[in-house]
Amino acid sequence: MTSLHITPSALPSALASAAVTARAQAAQAVSAQDTAVPQPATPSTVLEISSVKAMPTYTVPTSSGPAWATAPRDAISARMESNRSLGSLGGQWGKLGGMLLSQLSGSGTSYRQTLLSRPDATRDLGIQMEGVRFGAATASLEITTRSGQKVQLQIAVNSSPQGNPGLHVQIESSGPLSDAERKALAALSEGLDRALSGLGREGSPKIDLSGLMDYDRKAFAGLNLSVSVPEGSNTRLQALHLRLDDQRQSLELKTDMGGNIAVHLNPAATLVSADPGQKQAALNQHLQNIGAAAQRSRADADLVALFTSSFTQMHGIPASAVPQTLMPAALGSQVAPLLSGLADFEASFSGDFQRTNRWGMVTEQGHTDYRVGQRTDSRYRADTGSLALEQTVHTALDGHIAKALLPDGMLDMQNGNYELHTFSDRQTTRTHIAAEDDVLTQAVQMHDAQQLLTVQKFVENHLQEQHQRPHQEQWVKQLLATL
Repeated sequence: MTSLHITPSALPSALASAAVTARAQAAQAVSAQDTAVPQPATPSTVLEISSVKAMPTYTVPTSSGPAWATAPRDAISARMESNRSLGSLGGQWGKLGGMLLSQLSGSGTSYRQTLLSRPDATRDLGIQMEGVRFGAATASLEITTRSGQKVQLQIAVNSSPQGNPGLHVQIESSGPLSDAERKALAALSEGLDRALSGLGREGSPKIDLSGLMDYDRKAFAGLNLSVSVPEGSNTRLQALHLRLDDQRQSLELKTDMGGNIAVHLNPAATLVSADPGQKQAALNQHLQNIGAAAQRSRADADLVALFTSSFTQMHGIPASAVPQTLMPAALGSQVAPLLSGLADFEASFSGDFQRTNRWGMVTEQGHTDYRVGQRTDSRYRADTGSLALEQTVHTALDGHIAKALLPDGMLDMQNGNYELHTFSDRQTTRTHIAAEDDVLTQAVQMHDAQQLLTVQKFVENHLQEQHQRPHQEQWVKQLLATL
């Protein structure tokens, strides 16, 4: 490998003569420490471009092979080289996130590298290097420490044959990190790798965020993970944003077929039970309701699976990080079992779907919109020992399904021959609790559920039949007797 120091104006001629100069200066370019680091498989020439403001270094191939922003003499570059030929996005991202976190946590220094898979000798190399990040599948992690520093990590994979295919990675900190912060950073390495591996999986993504959600809250004030995937990728994922901090935890995800998932937790004013069995029972009830809604609406199975996984994992955030409602411990121990044990939240999924028969013809298509949430309002007066608390859990399901008129037949929307199922469901459960002199005086739960299914048959766009199937359920339960 040869090092040539040239000015930007001399770059074209330097590129032409790089191979000749390489032999003459090879002994000067290789240092003693280079021998301990794996060398790239493809021979290349290093051009260090000098300017007043910066000295970027480009590694230009002398034969077919990639170009590098800096000499690929480290483990991260070696991983980039091995990842670039892998088929799935998760494989191309593989291990790079953890290695970048380990780099900063270990040495305390920033890192930046770009691999250009197919450099074009007729175009400016610096512009091509910068272009790798444009239109790329990008994963970005931002961490804010308790001391106020910001750590920013980015991995970009560009697979576009019309663009600048390659990989770009970088990590940097706004300032020095303490030993505790560096240790907490290193602890996230495996969790980030698992998260990116699942999100970049071919086909439907897999949600595995547990290694990020369990971050060190003493060292970090919060973290944000953002993923953006361009169209044409071999994964159904299009975008993801995860935000975790002291006030709010949220996850938003977009997939193809107009799929949208959102889970927002607001634990700041929620009385959370320490009983894991109670919390799991509440989760199981929600999962049962979600499954029933998915079956009723014929929602996309992959979208529902992503939602249930996201919903469950977000509610798995350590309860120790959740503040408790201000009331005496004795009263709180009586109130907690009467509530869900979950943090307040809003969650939803929506998306289109299609189903085909064995001949590949569309037999039904439709859209599903499901929403569920919990809100807890509490007012406690210490001077009188009075409590007024209400926890409301609500669900809503809206959507439609257009079906072929014949079983396993082709859906004929163009000519107006189909059966349309439209549904609108609502369910609300309210738990009201009152106390005086720190003694419970009332605890009651009220439930109201309404379902409406409308079925219409169209022949040549004319309504031939219509009927509705309503259903309603109401009940009231006294809870004081259960204490």
